[in-house]
Amino acid sequence: MNNTTSLLHFHELEGEFHWDTLLPLVQRSQPGPKPWQAYFNDEELQVLKARLPKLENNDELTRQWIGLIVRIERCIQEGTRPQSAEGAAIAAEIVRLSELTFAGDIALMNKFWERKDPASTDQGLVPIRQEVIQFIEDCLTHS
Repeated sequence: MNNTTSLLHFHELEGEFHWDTLLPLVQRSQPGPKPWQAYFNDEELQVLKARLPKLENNDELTRQWIGLIVRIERCIQEGTRPQSAEGAAIAAEIVRLSELTFAGDIALMNKFWERKDPASTDQGLVPIRQEVIQFIEDCLTHS
């Protein structure tokens, strides 16, 4: 069931399936630590594992993050500028979802967003392209 949910969420994010992105998703379902986990201590990992959106999850918070990423992808495709009203609305939504995801722990939130290679598909998280991350950073800078 987790793999089916992951595939459905991935399709929602990408609009189609790409083998070069799907294969890492299958590989990351293997047991063992993920590369991003080395950046955090055990207590932080417990919070993150419980709260971070993952493709195999079908909870409301995960669906909200996926919806926001789809919205950002659409803005990029349509040439919407981060300084626009839509960019400001996206920045506000990112702040709201981040506060929910990290339960108000600003230090952990900052540490998570600053970790190396946040767009990597082998992290066991919802994949985010570098272009989307840059759009998010630009929206937050201009809000």
